[in-house]
Amino acid sequence: TPSPPPSHLPNLSSTIDSHPRHCSIILVHFVYFALQHFIFPYPQQEMLSPSRFKIASGTLKGTSFLRNSSFAFSSKASKQARVFSTETSVQSVTSKPDDSSSPVRISKKVSSSSSNPPTFKLDLSETMNIIKSHSNNLTQMRKKLGPSLVGKNNDLPVESAAMQSSLHYELMAYDDSIKTYYKDVHSAQKRGTPGTSMGPKLSSQWFPSLQASISEAQRRFLHSVTMDLRGHSRNAIPEEELQETKNMMEFGPYLCELNADKVASIVIQETLNICLSRRTNNVPVVRLATALGRTVYAQRNFDRMKKKYFGIGKGDARYVYKVNRIAENVEKLAAWDEKKSIMLGSFLIKKLLESAKVPQGGKEGGILVPAFVHEKLPFRTVFTRNKNLSRKFDVRKVGVISLSESLSNYINESHDQRILSTGSLRYLPMTDKPVEWMSFKSGGYKKLPVIMMRTRDEESRLQRYLIENASEFDDVCEGLNVLNSTKWTLHSKVFEVVEEVWARGGGICDIPSRADHSLPVQPTTEDDEEQRRYRIEKYKTRKENRNLHSLRCDLQLKLNVAREFDGKEFYFPHNIDFRGRAYPIPPHLNHVGGDLNRGLLQFAEGRKIGERGIYWLKIHLANVAGQDKLSLEDRITYVDNHVDEIMDSADDPMGGKRFWVSADSPWQTLAACYELTNCLRSPEPENFISRIPVQMDGSCNGLQHYAALGRDVLGALHVNLIPTEKPMDVYVGVLEIVKKYLKKDANNGHPLAKMLLGKVHRKTIKQTVMTTVYGVTLIGAKDQIKKQLKDHPDLPVDDDSFLHQCSMYLAQTTFKSLGEVFQSAQRIMAWLNECAYLMAADGKPVMWLTPLGLPIIQPYRSAHQGIVKTVLQDVSVVHELDSLPVNRLRQKSAFPPNYVHSLDASHMFLTAIECYKRGLSFASVHDSYWTHAADTDTLNDVIRDQFIKLHEQPLLESLYENFKSICPGVDFPPIPRRGALDLQRVRRSSYFFD
Repeated sequence: TPSPPPSHLPNLSSTIDSHPRHCSIILVHFVYFALQHFIFPYPQQEMLSPSRFKIASGTLKGTSFLRNSSFAFSSKASKQARVFSTETSVQSVTSKPDDSSSPVRISKKVSSSSSNPPTFKLDLSETMNIIKSHSNNLTQMRKKLGPSLVGKNNDLPVESAAMQSSLHYELMAYDDSIKTYYKDVHSAQKRGTPGTSMGPKLSSQWFPSLQASISEAQRRFLHSVTMDLRGHSRNAIPEEELQETKNMMEFGPYLCELNADKVASIVIQETLNICLSRRTNNVPVVRLATALGRTVYAQRNFDRMKKKYFGIGKGDARYVYKVNRIAENVEKLAAWDEKKSIMLGSFLIKKLLESAKVPQGGKEGGILVPAFVHEKLPFRTVFTRNKNLSRKFDVRKVGVISLSESLSNYINESHDQRILSTGSLRYLPMTDKPVEWMSFKSGGYKKLPVIMMRTRDEESRLQRYLIENASEFDDVCEGLNVLNSTKWTLHSKVFEVVEEVWARGGGICDIPSRADHSLPVQPTTEDDEEQRRYRIEKYKTRKENRNLHSLRCDLQLKLNVAREFDGKEFYFPHNIDFRGRAYPIPPHLNHVGGDLNRGLLQFAEGRKIGERGIYWLKIHLANVAGQDKLSLEDRITYVDNHVDEIMDSADDPMGGKRFWVSADSPWQTLAACYELTNCLRSPEPENFISRIPVQMDGSCNGLQHYAALGRDVLGALHVNLIPTEKPMDVYVGVLEIVKKYLKKDANNGHPLAKMLLGKVHRKTIKQTVMTTVYGVTLIGAKDQIKKQLKDHPDLPVDDDSFLHQCSMYLAQTTFKSLGEVFQSAQRIMAWLNECAYLMAADGKPVMWLTPLGLPIIQPYRSAHQGIVKTVLQDVSVVHELDSLPVNRLRQKSAFPPNYVHSLDASHMFLTAIECYKRGLSFASVHDSYWTHAADTDTLNDVIRDQFIKLHEQPLLESLYENFKSICPGVDFPPIPRRGALDLQRVRRSSYFFD
């Protein structure tokens, strides 16, 4: 029991009664002091100062702060909103002191100059409410971001250093997302738009009922006018409907000039824009009605003039004014009466109030309540004198539209969801092992939200439902956990060279130049041709400079991550796309990226390389240097013949012979040069600890799967499923058949064949052959080949018509040659196309189960049917993608490549799981599998075993039965006949993966 206070101290209660304002200020600063020293002790976290405490008036609006990060407190609606102000430096975004809707960003630097505490009217009870609210916010933050980062708590277990570090990086990603989001919101508010991610969602929810209500009103008005013209009685019309029709007689013709879709979209969009962009929550009805009438009028004018004035564009209120001005002053279109226009706006507000509903309290699943409130508020007090000359006070009121509390909460929740959404967070690698995937929403990061499959909210909910309730895709979870468990570290020597190249100005080895290209000098002559060439060259130069800027930004993002994790061990959490392919979640620096990313990364755990490991390290170096078409023995010879250059690159990468710079993959080559040099120079090379990943890549892996599905012997030979002395090149194989057809047609007098004979090379048709597995069309193949022919010096490249004819002829010849090489595979592809089209014609998206039990649904829908084009912008009015009809052509063309991708993903997961069981470190980039040099022989055995295991299953038979069960009324074609390929021969093929 505490002892009573000394008698010489003043009475606390009397002090508070005498100076409530000063006591409130002192108490708030005391709370800030306590938070800073007891709740937020970690120095790496940006501290909150009293200047960031904010008392928001009324309900939360479109740009309100996230409660868990910026601590927005609500006072009584009658209080004037104010922001606590101290001597701080404001960066990036500023707002006026009384702007309660714009975020204020405060830097960590606080001015040393003293200033008096801020003054504001706030009683002690309200201060205690703020503290209570603040305490609740801290509780929420503890739940979201983890106890080890939020504050000290003796009752909580002590986290490991790796876990604390990992949680720290998750918080960094969270904070970065908050800053980016608030910047976007503030920018949107400056443009006069709501700045909330809920706009499209609310539009799609309210649109159907509002559109139906407006459409019914138009029908009633036209029906009433028709009855008047015909002299019919209105006695049969209900009284309520009759009264509404009478009210519409003034503005009904205006309403009927547009279809109900556009009117409904404009009403929702404009109302949200105005209500969410105002500082106060209340919008006068007259202002909103005027804006709606003006915008509907502009839409009518826009529709009439858009063919003539196609450059008017779309945007905010400025475009509305511009459209109306042109319509009235230039086109002399009949202007709408302002009074009737406002009446129309008021009518539309009434319809919106009836149609717009949100869940009660803003929580999903609640009872639907009105989203807006119409009320009359005191505007001003006036006094008049009556006949007796006595004063009479009169309170004038104004009608306002305001957001309901439920809508405010609903929008505020959207900020939380947007900031925490997987699409906006800047994910970083983890310094602690990722959480194992156990279900659709459980795995990956410890605190940050992430889901197993990369889907947007508007994509197929059916697929998400099937995955969440599936019981037989444990192998997918296990495979993802294997990928997550691989520990990485940065290759410090390669990173030093990258930093040096960038410091010197870049411009080599995929490092963009730090200097822009100089713009061409404008010619002094007025010759039209000279000026035209100058404009074209200027445009190209500016486009190249814009591309350079993008590349520099991308490089800086990678370097920033590399600098942060240099000297640390880390992991990459993975998830999958809708086809089942695995990707690292951190976007900037990961092994799925380009050559620079792969050169910077190595395994954190090393293995003794051994004799076979040195062999495979040399093979890997030859592969990344561009010699992967040689036999394995010739690749070893190539490396042995260049040992001096390899060691020179390791000793002096920037000043020596720079052998690595001319390689196909320079940064991976440099990393391999370092590794091989250190190995060969070690006292016992076979005991050298190697960390560099050695990659085994599939040989045109998509066609490998097609050849295995069709048991295609000739196709299997060209993609190395069958043992050969040297690696087969499928592009050269197809090219030889193309040349045969060209020679035959040239002998028959074909003019294009004569022109192309001797001018078609491997590079000309490579992209077309490669993308065959991805469903490239004849038009797409023509464009690919045309691009290659444009660079040929012996062809008339200025004659576009001639190039078009040559490209189309060569594309047709290439397709015919592919059909000859991959006969069974072509039949399989045609069968997949036909089945997909029949299923889509039956109104169902193409769906199937992968061999690992993962349900796949193609998300391609006719999205244009859910878009309403208005003068402000195009508005999506579809809340769920599943409600749209399927896109038959996309469902058909995308199914063969997507199905094959689901097969290569299954093969990868099976390989990963088996490698983990055998104790191997494993990583993959789709059809490229990585492990230590010492374990490459084991990896090669596993790759071949799992490929055979996969294709020994009745894959096409299962797919056929799946189609029949989904569409029992559709007559699907039978499975095409297959060849006689013996899959066991794959085990003996050295170049299947090499």
